[in-house]
Amino acid sequence: MSRYLSLLVLIFLLLSIVSSINISISTGRSGSMIDSKIHPNLLSRLSTMSDRDTVDIVIRLKPLPEHIEKNIKGNYELAKDTLKIWSKLTQSKVVKFIVENGGIVLNRFWIDNVIVAKVKPELIMKIASLDNVIWIFENFEIKIPRIESTIVINNTQIVVSWGILRIQAPDAWSLGYTGEGVRIAVLDTGVDITHPALAGKMLSVIPGDPYYPGGWMEFDSYGNPVLSTPHDTDGHGTHCSGIALGGDTSNILIGVAPGAILMHGLVLPGGIGTFAQVIAGMEWSVEPYYLDNAGNKIYTNLPAHVVSMSWGAYNYYGNELLPAVKNMLIMNIIPVAAIGNGGPGTTDNPGNIWGVFGIGATDIYDNVAWFSGGAVVYWPNPPVDWPFYDTYPSVYVKPDFSAPGVFIVSSVPGGWYEAWSGTSMATPHVAGIVALILQVTDWLYYSYPDTPETVYEILVNTSIDYGDPGQDIRYGWGLVNAYNAVLKAEEFVKTTGVEGYVKDSESGEPVTWAKIYVEETNKWYSVRKYGYFKIPLDPGVYNLTFTAWGYYNKTIEVEVKSDNNAYTYLEVYLDRLPHGYVKGIVMGSDGVVLAGAIITVLGTPVTVKTDQYGSFRIWLPEGSYEIVISAPGYSSTTVSVSVSQSEEVDLGVIVLIRIPRVAVMWDYAGSFTIFINNLGYYAKSYNNLSELNIDLATGFYDAVIYSGDYGVPFPEYSDFIKFLEIVDSLKIGVIFMDSWGDFGYGIKVLNRYIGDPAYIGYGWGWGPVFIKVNAKHPIFHGYRVGDYIMINWAWDADFSWFQNFTGIVLGDVYTISNGGFQYWGSAIGVKVLKSGAKWILLSSFAITSWNTPRTFTYDYWIILINSINYAISKPLKIELENPYLHVGDTAVLNISEGEPFTEICIFLDDVNIGNVTLNERGRATFRFKIPLIPGGEHVISAVSVDEKYYGFTSLYVLPKLVVSPSEIVAPGSISIEVTGLQSYQMFHIYLGSNLLTTLRANESGAHSDLLYIPLFNTGNYSIKLVDYSTLETLYNISVNIVSKLDELENSIKKLNGTVNELNLQLIAVIGDIAILKNNTNLLAVKLDQLNITMINITDLLAAKLNQLNGTVIAIIGDIAILRNDTNLLAVKLDQLNTNVNNLTNRVDSVSETSARSQVLGTVSLALALIALIGVIVRLFIKS
Repeated sequence: MSRYLSLLVLIFLLLSIVSSINISISTGRSGSMIDSKIHPNLLSRLSTMSDRDTVDIVIRLKPLPEHIEKNIKGNYELAKDTLKIWSKLTQSKVVKFIVENGGIVLNRFWIDNVIVAKVKPELIMKIASLDNVIWIFENFEIKIPRIESTIVINNTQIVVSWGILRIQAPDAWSLGYTGEGVRIAVLDTGVDITHPALAGKMLSVIPGDPYYPGGWMEFDSYGNPVLSTPHDTDGHGTHCSGIALGGDTSNILIGVAPGAILMHGLVLPGGIGTFAQVIAGMEWSVEPYYLDNAGNKIYTNLPAHVVSMSWGAYNYYGNELLPAVKNMLIMNIIPVAAIGNGGPGTTDNPGNIWGVFGIGATDIYDNVAWFSGGAVVYWPNPPVDWPFYDTYPSVYVKPDFSAPGVFIVSSVPGGWYEAWSGTSMATPHVAGIVALILQVTDWLYYSYPDTPETVYEILVNTSIDYGDPGQDIRYGWGLVNAYNAVLKAEEFVKTTGVEGYVKDSESGEPVTWAKIYVEETNKWYSVRKYGYFKIPLDPGVYNLTFTAWGYYNKTIEVEVKSDNNAYTYLEVYLDRLPHGYVKGIVMGSDGVVLAGAIITVLGTPVTVKTDQYGSFRIWLPEGSYEIVISAPGYSSTTVSVSVSQSEEVDLGVIVLIRIPRVAVMWDYAGSFTIFINNLGYYAKSYNNLSELNIDLATGFYDAVIYSGDYGVPFPEYSDFIKFLEIVDSLKIGVIFMDSWGDFGYGIKVLNRYIGDPAYIGYGWGWGPVFIKVNAKHPIFHGYRVGDYIMINWAWDADFSWFQNFTGIVLGDVYTISNGGFQYWGSAIGVKVLKSGAKWILLSSFAITSWNTPRTFTYDYWIILINSINYAISKPLKIELENPYLHVGDTAVLNISEGEPFTEICIFLDDVNIGNVTLNERGRATFRFKIPLIPGGEHVISAVSVDEKYYGFTSLYVLPKLVVSPSEIVAPGSISIEVTGLQSYQMFHIYLGSNLLTTLRANESGAHSDLLYIPLFNTGNYSIKLVDYSTLETLYNISVNIVSKLDELENSIKKLNGTVNELNLQLIAVIGDIAILKNNTNLLAVKLDQLNITMINITDLLAAKLNQLNGTVIAIIGDIAILRNDTNLLAVKLDQLNTNVNNLTNRVDSVSETSARSQVLGTVSLALALIALIGVIVRLFIKS
């Protein structure tokens, strides 16, 4: 009985748990002139500041007038004095105004006409209203870009840096050039001047003074001098100083110019400094001073000749450092700076400023380091006047040069040596070479005309061009070479020598890659542009050997006469090696004849262009070659060719595959152009709509991004209308953008001239910018309706919006507000014109001088890519025969209106599910099985391999419920498989009107489970899939249920039959006993038989009762499910009572013998068990 009592307790315990679960589930700024003088970041911050707050600002005043700048260029003393006077005159009134209005002037500079001040927010607007003020910005931070790769060098007796050897510095030393007399200023984290490799190298106008007057200065965050002795706050400065001039020429070979003089300005304590600290260091380099005992500045009149800056603002194109760089160049002081460690497509400031020698890094194999920056720079609003080559181009290439920068061994604090990596290490290599050049030429007095340009030319002509011919974004002009540089510098010292041209003997064309070896001096020289060469030589007779790839060598004896300033003139004609010819015609896959296509023979100096007919013909020496053919707007291709003497190889028609092309109107710092080119597309930027219209009319472009920036004007109305007409007629997609301010952004131009959208707005400083997805569309590939997508993480970000657009609005713009989202308006919309041309509106997407590329998120760029791909495509019609399907169904996709025989890629959302080729009518049918994906709307897209054609349609995946088996014995188990729900959607499973369970789908919107089906009456039932929130029936399926109560009734009937058999056997036994009662022996035998029979009967009855017991236990476990179905229970209990009574009567009819008591013992247990069942059931019903 204890077993059954435990079972009863367990039943009630489970019921209480189920009850509690059921309860929990069921309850369960303006655009004014004043504002334009304030940096957007600062302007945004002001709106969040209180009257009690203060802010450190930098106030820039008007620069020196242009006509005065031209008069002082190249004259150090005159330039310095003039700049100091000008700054004093223009700053005085502003300083007075600040002080009178409660502000504090923290510092003043002249190398850049700026004032550093601490003021309250309301004063900034007043300062901006002053006439002399042109720009106000915060005293922002500047950091050292780091590459974490350090190797400790154990041997400190003999230390050699591979970089020193690679640039042939020892060869330059052997000529007597170590940088002696040249001052190199390193602006960095400080320096350990006690290091053996640096000891005795720092300038000090007072020998023995521990403060090293004139050679050392530290600055605080406002640029004020700090009295301190030389020290390093990080190690970076000691390492860079060692590369520039550390060590010697025998045992410690780490410095390029070991004879140079070190100056060091601590401007980046711990690797982080401010604008004011950096400007202070630059000004100190140009006009060094030290502090006397009274704290006065004492000027040394010993300025630096070259300034090395191994730091920069990552991928920044702001003008904050331009004035200081400009004035250094005016005074003939050469700035050298790291190009940055952001990799290809990035350049750091000031290394990316025109006139600064921006340096990239190479490794021991002469490969450009993976981290080394470089890009085509599109400088926003370049200065009108600039001292370097008297111009500041809007587009140029960086880096300028490359130098060793991977695992470079140099000094670190404490007397140790370590190998570090970074463009920071490459930069002082070049600073050291500049020092060598200045020593050779003796240009140490800042008076030689155009010193920076001339030194630059020396490096251009002596660097080893490992990259693309000329300057490229990886090597710049090439890997610097100290030995070549000093040899070239010697040309500026000698007054006699040999000059002339090297030409092809057959064509007379210059051989621009020729080299000249002078036997007597054991020196090599390279020809310049047009094959020109000029070799400075002392008077005498020399043997010159002229060599060039593809030609026989030629040696000529030449006499250099002693006449002063006399150069012997030569024209040298080289004969070709045995050779053949290669010719071909280049066309595009769009049928265009490609004039001007570039033909490059890899590993050789040969590069030619096709003529107006797309044809080319080149000669090549015998051998095998790889020829690369390229053209703007097409993908390059490579052709292998073998050339034999006097034979001509005809390559026939070479077809280049057309790639997507995008024109960008108003591209801040070339951000979009660089990004699009990196995608493998072609992009070009414009800032004149008339010029863009001319190029658009040719049909060259597939799409246009019309962006904008601060100060960008609105175009002429006629030009914009012409623009719209062209893009409409040629079906060119246009992405119109917008951002803060009433400037000529694309969307604002649409609003002003077309009135569509009808309303626009903008704001700033409301935190990160989000786009909420309102509809499924290819632009939102990878996102779901309802998602909030952060596109700009900056808390002071610009944003904008539009309203009443006649197209389809796909997304809205939100910012953060009170822990939630603040809605502003529409952000993304599309409109397909009748011609098929597309308008895509992307508000808040313009890259500007405020919302720079670094502020935009990964999701921003993904949406931009999707938008570009959508804009460039031509319409392709695709239709699903049935767009409403379940997981596992077969979908039939019909494609039409495409170009015949074009291969089409089919995508389900972002996943390629197969390809199909269009037939001769531009049609195809594609069948696929719906995979396991979440329910709801999905995008089926079809894109041609060349991405010229694009189409999409929607697929709706519906919920589905699969049940097995279809017939169930209750209580029992059933397997369910649910698909087509939303990711992680909760749902109910009902059996009829009874809730079975509540579950949650997985990420794929699916769920598989084994469910327990309780006791039910026999019959047909509906199993329903029901939404948790709405209680909507999503799917239902019928099942047949067979009740175990029916099995119980059958078991009892079988037990009744068994008792009947028992009764008959007992009667027979009793009869036998009566007949044999006088025969004792026979009776003993019969009794033995009787005992065996009774044992068999007992075992049979026990087996039947065990079966009955199992059924009863199942019934007890499922009573809870049927507690409300009293009618069914009553009927079953009545049947049970009837069978129990019948069983009792059968037993009572057995004769009262010793056998009867044995039978009754077994039957009584069955009767007790059945009675207990009745009690439990009835009590449960009453409860």
